[in-house]
Amino acid sequence: MRLISLYIVFLSFFCLGFSAPVSAAELPNSIASDGTLTTNDNLPWKIYADSLVSVNDGVVIEGRGNILLVRGEDYLKADFARLYTNTQWILLQGNVYAKLGADEVEAAEAEFDLTNSTGWLKDAKLFLAGPHMYFKSNEIYKKGESRYSLVKATATTCDGDVPLWKIDAKEADLEVDSYAHFYDVVFNVKEHGVLYTPYFVAPTKTTRQSGLLLPNYGYSSTQGYYYTQPYFHVIDQSRDLTVYGTVLTEKGFMPSLEYRSHTKENEKMWAMFDFLYDDTRVMHEGQDEVDKHDGNIRTNRARYWLRAMGNGDVFESDWRYKYNLDYVSDQNFIREFSNRMTGFDYTKEKSYHMFGRNFTEADENRITQGFAYRNFEKFYLTAGMKYTQDPSFGNGNQRRKYDTTVQHLPELGLYWNRDRFAENLPIEWNMQTSAGYYYRRSGTKGAKAEIYPELVFPVSVGFLRGEVAGRGRGTMYTGISSSNTSLLTDRGERQRQGSDTRFIPEFRTSFYTQAERVWQFGEKNAPVAANVGEREIVALKHRIQPRISYEWIDKVDQEDKPFFTLEDRIQEQNNLIFRLDNILTTKYSSTVQQKDGIKNVTSYLDLIRLQLSTGYDFKEDNRTKHSQEYERRPWHDLRARLVFTPRKWISFNGDTFYSFYDHKLNRVDIGTTLFHETYGSFSTSYSQREPNYNYRKFVDYDNIDDIIPSQRINVITNTLHFKASPQLQFYLMDRMNLDTGDNYERALGVGYRHQCLYLYTEYNKDPIEERISLNIEFLGLGF
Repeated sequence: MRLISLYIVFLSFFCLGFSAPVSAAELPNSIASDGTLTTNDNLPWKIYADSLVSVNDGVVIEGRGNILLVRGEDYLKADFARLYTNTQWILLQGNVYAKLGADEVEAAEAEFDLTNSTGWLKDAKLFLAGPHMYFKSNEIYKKGESRYSLVKATATTCDGDVPLWKIDAKEADLEVDSYAHFYDVVFNVKEHGVLYTPYFVAPTKTTRQSGLLLPNYGYSSTQGYYYTQPYFHVIDQSRDLTVYGTVLTEKGFMPSLEYRSHTKENEKMWAMFDFLYDDTRVMHEGQDEVDKHDGNIRTNRARYWLRAMGNGDVFESDWRYKYNLDYVSDQNFIREFSNRMTGFDYTKEKSYHMFGRNFTEADENRITQGFAYRNFEKFYLTAGMKYTQDPSFGNGNQRRKYDTTVQHLPELGLYWNRDRFAENLPIEWNMQTSAGYYYRRSGTKGAKAEIYPELVFPVSVGFLRGEVAGRGRGTMYTGISSSNTSLLTDRGERQRQGSDTRFIPEFRTSFYTQAERVWQFGEKNAPVAANVGEREIVALKHRIQPRISYEWIDKVDQEDKPFFTLEDRIQEQNNLIFRLDNILTTKYSSTVQQKDGIKNVTSYLDLIRLQLSTGYDFKEDNRTKHSQEYERRPWHDLRARLVFTPRKWISFNGDTFYSFYDHKLNRVDIGTTLFHETYGSFSTSYSQREPNYNYRKFVDYDNIDDIIPSQRINVITNTLHFKASPQLQFYLMDRMNLDTGDNYERALGVGYRHQCLYLYTEYNKDPIEERISLNIEFLGLGF
């Protein structure tokens, strides 16, 4: 007998120190003297054992004690092994352990075909590393490199001997990096069965795959019990489709589709469609739970919302395109279902994440817009269209033929970047031009072209910086056709045909200067191990920036001009604005451990940013229109904006408007946030608006009936995120009307995260509905 040589690399990797006595004369042809086992694979197995003996003239090899078979990074271990060299079939008994790829198998007894990786295991455990899933079975049949069949199987993604949840199945079939199929299934919490299903499927990989996703279910005071089940389908590497089915016991069944595509860096698309054949209709004003006071009804049962976004290149050229598609069936669909899984909140999050832009708010008109554009070196060119939908028309409300909403069909634009007017002149210029046809079903129609150039003279004298600019807005209207103008102009019935022009001169100027002072404190912390993690203030810088600006727009009568957009009613301006900025910046030195040693690194933080501004409105001082109802107030409110961050765990921001005439704050927005990395955060904010705080925006309307007084707002909002433990978290939000003491909106959520389970339940109350929802995610199962 002699020792089969051992490879040192396997000794160091597996920490095994044993040898296998066997006679050279007894070795079969399939096992070389170095322990290499010849198989049909390109990479041979290597066999090691405390004792390795040939039986039946080398047809059978038996090994005892510390059996080890190795091929690359795969290996088999056992106490006893019997190898049939003619068929390359091996029997393993006692503490059988196999590592095949990233997956691990334990068993009392097993047999394998070493050539094609098939076999069986008794009293076995299988661990799939990808989805972090554990399987137990009386019998596991290995049907290939990555396929298994199990009898009386148990599956879970939980660690530990007594998992939080598990699946018991009579039979199961699974494929690594694919799916596991279970039959006659009982779902268990701890050791208690809570749910039965004849069939269940779960993914066995973490990469993109088709399958069921996390459902959403709960109760709504207006929609009844609801349940949404999404199914995710992978089309290819760059595209996918998600199908949602939502059951609303008070409304009906609402299917939804979501499509995503990202085929190139600049080529991407997102689209979604919801449809509901509503069991309810709103036949009388005040019956609608969404808005009882909008004066509208809703007679339609077929309800839907289609929206999409896209970016890309036009035929692989230097031209690019962008578009938003947004169309809804009625005025309340979006607001009514905004909190469902496919609702407005989800849409807003998805669109911003993919494109960095959003759709219009839920209670606003829907805008479908698309354009192609190209950025040249000195100018920017665009061509496109814009369609605006007012969802309140139709469905039992005013007929669509009376819709005065303006459509831009089409619209062209050219924007010349700011540049030197002439090489030897210190004057700069820029320009905007646009042209398009403006259509509405009812009201003024026609084409409009506009040119808006600007000359700018930069000023730099000593410590003073600024610029003086002159602009002129020239507009030409043509092809005008209308029986009246618009809702916000005169109510006459004049017939208007032909062409018209408009020119509005403008002037603006602004200047600023800056004074600053720096206080140096010096570094006290040396870059040594004892100071790692310490931070100190080493300098403080205070900057004061006084600013003054003036803007003048000539008073030009435009009431006889067409009214397509707000730009067709440019109001006179004559404003002088004063502003003072205070910025206090701290310089920190932090001692940190880096790869090349301990160092002091520098960082900066704006400790205080305080901005004070006010101004004088010369136009308001001379106003006569509506002066009986709204007194003249030429002085702008004193505005104070403050951002204060004394420590990384606390911040304060405030924006207040003080009226010199009412001698009080007419508008307030203030808030503070406390943050702790371990325990969470707390924030509180206060918002106040006095009636007509923004009246200056409306007093230029000809008809006083067009001035809609602002309502008083006096609201405080408190939000708490509390981490009671790494597993348990609480969320609380409360928004209260301080005038009435009523809760305008309230939310309470509790989240529990286990190694293999995430549970979140939330209660919400808002002006539309009360709802409670429950989300359960069994981590690793993909739903």
